[in-house]
Amino acid sequence: PLLSRVPKVICYHDTTAERLPQYLFPTKMNHRLWQLKTWLALRQTTRAMTVSESSARDMVKYLKLRRDKIDVVTEGANPLFAPRANREPGLTIRREHAIPDYAQVLTYVGGMNAHKNILSLLKAMPDIVASRPDVHLAIVGSTSGKGFWDNVPELMAFVAENPPLAKNVHFTGYLSDEALVDLFTATAALVFPSLWEGFGLPAVEAMSCGVPVLASDRGSLPEVVGDAGLFYDPLDLDDIARTVLRFFNEDGLQEPLAARALPQAAKFSWERAAELGEESFLRCYHQVRG
Repeated sequence: PLLSRVPKVICYHDTTAERLPQYLFPTKMNHRLWQLKTWLALRQTTRAMTVSESSARDMVKYLKLRRDKIDVVTEGANPLFAPRANREPGLTIRREHAIPDYAQVLTYVGGMNAHKNILSLLKAMPDIVASRPDVHLAIVGSTSGKGFWDNVPELMAFVAENPPLAKNVHFTGYLSDEALVDLFTATAALVFPSLWEGFGLPAVEAMSCGVPVLASDRGSLPEVVGDAGLFYDPLDLDDIARTVLRFFNEDGLQEPLAARALPQAAKFSWERAAELGEESFLRCYHQVRG
C-alpha cells in the first residue's frame, strides 16, 4: 500500500485468501502479513475495484466494504485467442506430449495451487477413463515447483500411483499463449475445477477460441462461463465424472455449447475493461469533489 492522502481506487481481485486461507498460506505468519496488507489497503480505499459480481459480494462479506463503493471492472482475453481453422499445430503439440490423435482432450490451464482443485479432477478421472478410454487430460501450467505454494509433487504422485491415469493424463508444463491457442484447436473442452475464482481468465481465453468449459459451480465461474459450459460441484467426484461423461456421451450437446462460447467470450474485452475502469476513476473523483 502507498501511504499518502491521495484519493485512491484500489483493486481487490478477489477474496480467495480470506475465504480459503488454508490453501494459500504455508504459515500463519504469511496469513498475518496478508491480513495486515489488506487492512492497510482498506484504510486507504476511496473506491474499490474488482473483477466480477461474485468478488464484489465477497468483498462486502469478508472485507466489510459497502457495495456502493465497489466497481466491477471485468477482464478480457488477449486478441491472440481466436478460432483457427487449422488443427494441425494443435495435433502436433498433442503428439509432443504423447496424446494420441484419436483422443478426446480435456485441457486444464492455470496454476497448480491446491485451491485450483486439480487433485479432485484427477481423482474423478479413473471413472471417466473406465467409461471413455479415449478421454485424455492435458494439464497446462508450470511444473517447476517454483509457483506460490503449489502441490505439483502431490499431483504427479497421484498420477504415478494410479496406473489407469499414466497414459491418459499429460503434464505439458508451461505453454506460450501461441502454443495454447494451437492446443485449443484440438481440445474438446476446457476443464476448470477450481474451488474459488475471482474471475477465471482461462475460461474466457478458451471460449474466445470456440472451446466450451466444464467448470466448477463456485465463485465467478457460472457468471463468466454462462451458457457456454456445464457445471459441477468441485468437491463431488461423482458429479465431476458425471458432468464430463455427459458432455461426451449426450447427443447434440457439444456443438451448441461450442457455438455459445464465442458470444459469451465477446462480453469480456480489455476495451470494455478500460471503459469500466475509467468510470470507476471518475466516480472516485466526483466522490472526493462532492
